[in-house]
Amino acid sequence: MPAAVLTLLALSPAFWAGCSNNDNPAVVEKPSTIKVQAIIVNPLSPVPGGTAQLTAQVEGFGDAATYEWTVSGGTLSDNGKINVSWTVPAPQSNVVYRVFVRGTTGTAVDTLSTYVMVRNVETINTGLKFTLYPQLIAGELYYTGTNKNPLDGNFRGYHAYKNVLPPDPIDKMTSPPIDGGYEFAFFAGGLVTSSIANGADYLRQQPINVFLFPLPSGTKRIISDPDYYGGPLYRKKQNLHPSASSDLNMYVWQYSKPGAFDNGTRDLININFRSGTSAIRTLTTSVDSVFILGGWSYSFYENIMPMFTPDNGTILYFTDSTGTFEPCVIPMDGTEPLVDEARALMVSSRHGIFFNAEVAVSEQTIFQWNPAIPTQLGFIDTGNRFCIFDYAAENVQVVADDIREFVWSQDGKVGGITSDGVYVLEPGQTVAKRIFAKERSSDDLIGVNWSPGLDNQRLGFRVVRKGKSSIESFAALVVYSVDDDRWYYASGQIKPPLGTEPKVNYIWMRAMFDPESDGMYVPVPIAAEGGKVVLYHSF
Repeated sequence: MPAAVLTLLALSPAFWAGCSNNDNPAVVEKPSTIKVQAIIVNPLSPVPGGTAQLTAQVEGFGDAATYEWTVSGGTLSDNGKINVSWTVPAPQSNVVYRVFVRGTTGTAVDTLSTYVMVRNVETINTGLKFTLYPQLIAGELYYTGTNKNPLDGNFRGYHAYKNVLPPDPIDKMTSPPIDGGYEFAFFAGGLVTSSIANGADYLRQQPINVFLFPLPSGTKRIISDPDYYGGPLYRKKQNLHPSASSDLNMYVWQYSKPGAFDNGTRDLININFRSGTSAIRTLTTSVDSVFILGGWSYSFYENIMPMFTPDNGTILYFTDSTGTFEPCVIPMDGTEPLVDEARALMVSSRHGIFFNAEVAVSEQTIFQWNPAIPTQLGFIDTGNRFCIFDYAAENVQVVADDIREFVWSQDGKVGGITSDGVYVLEPGQTVAKRIFAKERSSDDLIGVNWSPGLDNQRLGFRVVRKGKSSIESFAALVVYSVDDDRWYYASGQIKPPLGTEPKVNYIWMRAMFDPESDGMYVPVPIAAEGGKVVLYHSF
């Protein structure tokens, strides 16, 4: 039923043909009914001092209805009608107001209330067509981005920028020239990247190396082996998935050396390590050999996705030497990896804990440490299940199915996106609470992230409405308050949304809260100018 419509019931007297002792039978009138289904606020999140239209969405039977509106702040005009104009108080921002409506028809009455967050919203001029992965470091705004089209066949990745104009990449060198990258890790003291350098259009596998760019300034370094041209003609060495210790003194990464076969089946994929400016060490092996019937037989396997544990006391990585990627640990003695003590977490000679739990990971898996329990590593496996791996307890648990994104809070809450909404799982609980339900199955929910710290905890994300036309489609920012146990729109409708999301790590699309304020930065893909990603600031 259309919004703001109250159905009127018209009754006609019954007419009977033939003989009857009652020529005027009584008319039984249907009682009046009214149901206020929703309060529509336009814009979804008004700006301080602005004006919003409030409309009651109702249905029922009876005579013309009347409406009585009240708001906890500001002024109303045309009160008594099904829609009214609300002038929002100024100049306060990030304030929540209660809107209440009472609908009456005949003796039927119904009421409804909603809560509206008033926010300022602006776009950040970055000078880039695509702006992603916002970060705040020492109060300064950083992000990744590009002015090139990521769908072009010769696109070789993004760059990192500080929020200054004109945009000037942080991750640049004169020798070697860096084309771009897809892996960026921001630290308080620097930026660690895995970037293509000296790339070429004819290559099927570009040369990739690990770099350090100190922040806000300092001497740039190549961490991995700068042999950019090593490997066969069309496939070059790649140094991927770098992890750095918290002091940026130790580095571990995945080293892929192309083998003799161009299909990659004989590539050597190992874990490399470097402390300071010391020599690079390879910590693993990726080939086994056995002499059978007068000749050597070789079997190749992969070692992938290395990382330091939060205390820098262990190197964790995954190997598929048993056919399933299983977690392996290498203890650290200060800055020295104890390779002789390296081991896979096995339950038998043939299988490990991941095989037994039917958990599968890959190089596309996104891992995140639990800040509250730093031995726990969360991830979404290849079956879209949220899993928690505890390397100290040597176990892995499948926690939930149908997970698209997840993020830890500082105290170990999990915020997650599923096919039907946004959920929060409290530490120690097994059943998550849905805090935002999709209004339509075709809606998208993207970029969920927690605010920092333990006070005034909030969860931010973006909702994308995919209507039948561009007029009906929009994106909007949303904030959920743990203290209020209520969600609010944090922007008006952003139009027109881009039909497809950028093909990047979902962490790059996260909302990012300002720890010094209630502000939130969110990358929003829009369809204007052939498609771009604009950085919105809601505060």
